[in-house]
Amino acid sequence: MNIFWTLSLLILVTSSHAQSIRIVTEDFAPYNYVEQGTPKGISTEIVQAIQTELIDQTIIKTYPFKRTMAIALSHPNTLIYSIVRTAERENQFEWIGTLVPMVGGLFKLTSRTDIQPKTLNDLHKYRISDIQGSAIWEYLTQKNIKVHEIPTTQQNIKLLKLGRMDLIATDELNFYFEIKRLRFNPKDFASAFPIQDMSTDLWLAINKDSDKQLILDLKQAMNKVKASQTFTEILDRYYLYRNK
Repeated sequence: MNIFWTLSLLILVTSSHAQSIRIVTEDFAPYNYVEQGTPKGISTEIVQAIQTELIDQTIIKTYPFKRTMAIALSHPNTLIYSIVRTAERENQFEWIGTLVPMVGGLFKLTSRTDIQPKTLNDLHKYRISDIQGSAIWEYLTQKNIKVHEIPTTQQNIKLLKLGRMDLIATDELNFYFEIKRLRFNPKDFASAFPIQDMSTDLWLAINKDSDKQLILDLKQAMNKVKASQTFTEILDRYYLYRNK
């Protein structure tokens, strides 16, 4: 009888989560991306480990960043990752927990020795691009720095290599991971201007009107995953892509 009720409870919990949870993300490798139709990445594996703890089989959907944000903001019980917790976004979501750190900055061609920005004010004279709506894009535009809006990091890198942009803004790990995906030589590129304010954590968040018990379950599952060996192994495997 005890086994019967335990199985019934597991089925009930699983069904409830499967019906109510939606998980959305963007292409932001190596944190979250799609390879041969399968969601992958550091953050994706952490989220999948959380799903395992919750006995949840929700399929992760990948969309352009602006659409991902729109879905997460308008639908309760919708999880979104990996996003930066900014002052503007603070009250838009319930913040489940940190996934991994990011190191934001501006990057250039190594050959462009003429590009030597020392302050944010120096950036006004350069052609800069980033993905519209990203945390770094928001940060720079709030500083009245013009940033060209390009859909993906790979497109940004190609424009940089062609000399159509002077600098591109993104996360360090994302930058070098995409260079390797494009089969470009990492030595042809260099960090030009680290942005200290954008060296922060990437988060898993959920629509602020989501079920309270679901939020609690997610936080507990995330704490359990981050205390496990699995979490350490995920970080070790992906951080090999850092250009060091």
